Amino acid sequence: MKNVTTREMLQGILEFDTSVPIPKWEFGYWYDTLMRWYSEGMPKIHPPSHVDGRAQFIGAEVCAGGSDFANRPTADYDAHVHFGLDERIQAMPINMSVLPPYPYKVLEEDEENMVTQEDDGKLVKIRKDGTSMPMFLEYPVKNRDGFIRFSQRFDANTPGRFATAEEYQKYYKDRQFPLILNGGRTCGFFSILRECLGVEGAIYGLYDQPDLMHEILTFFTDYYIEIYKRALAIVEVDFLLIWEDMCFKNGPLISPKQFAEFCVPYYRKLINEMKRLGVKHFVVDTDGNCDALTPLFIDVGVTGIYPYEVAAGMDIEKTRAEYSDLVIIGGIDKRALTAGKAAIDNEVHKVERMLKKGGYLPCVDHAVPPDVSLENYTYFRSQMDALLERGR
Repeated sequence: MKNVTTREMLQGILEFDTSVPIPKWEFGYWYDTLMRWYSEGMPKIHPPSHVDGRAQFIGAEVCAGGSDFANRPTADYDAHVHFGLDERIQAMPINMSVLPPYPYKVLEEDEENMVTQEDDGKLVKIRKDGTSMPMFLEYPVKNRDGFIRFSQRFDANTPGRFATAEEYQKYYKDRQFPLILNGGRTCGFFSILRECLGVEGAIYGLYDQPDLMHEILTFFTDYYIEIYKRALAIVEVDFLLIWEDMCFKNGPLISPKQFAEFCVPYYRKLINEMKRLGVKHFVVDTDGNCDALTPLFIDVGVTGIYPYEVAAGMDIEKTRAEYSDLVIIGGIDKRALTAGKAAIDNEVHKVERMLKKGGYLPCVDHAVPPDVSLENYTYFRSQMDALLERGR
């Protein structure tokens, strides 16, 4: 078989072409995981920097290395090279976030923790050693007046959101890696409410301030479309990634009825417009158990979902049986990587069955945790690589 680029590999998955090789990728790692692996013998060439405790999770499924059009090492560079992984997906660098940013401030500090104002306006409490997720204390929007002020930092024409067309074309014209639209994390239509008001504020807002919720969602839908029209006029992308972390272990944070009322119209508008502009594939990133929402996602035009957390009850083989044309990414139980070779082998056998049906990209069902030894992960990787190589 001729050499196949990673872009062609991903396109094969998106199009359910089982004749195309599967790329060797991983979702990501916790910082402490990489530190453990260094102590257990992984070569240290370009270790990740870790200064202020805000870089706990190192994602490898979307590479940020192209954000300044430089070939600088990414945070997971050493693991990527050590395990011989394939060239990653890159996200087209567009700054869709708060501009101008809020000033970063340290408001409180002790030996272990800091309370900070982040550049997106949130107040958070973080551990200095970066060993836990931040605790969100306050969000920038509480009412309509607050949203009007906040929305003024989301003008698509603000300088600094885009590089020049010449820079984009030079870097991406002859690329062999997949390119996606993500914009520094395009929020889905519950997640953008969460980013504005917090989880509790968003959930209460659906009941107490429904008109404001629709106003926020209308604003951001139009904002996304305006920015992506400009991007798609410059380069072709392989899919649109939508960050929608709206589910926990027992199911979604809002009911399917609320999703249908508050999210479906905006998903449909965004996806229909992106299709008109040539985008074919739409992938949603949500943790937790999203089974109750899967048919609604599919109905609005979503073509893929990840990471399929097994601990939350997600079952990729069950999903494949129910939805034969949905792209599935992830679903390898991270807990099996701590349990030994037999448990790892069971996960690899599951992958083998899934690959035969197409539309599946194997990786761990979120970041590889620090209780996974280098020895266990090396065994997992060797078994996975042998499986993927047989198909090449």
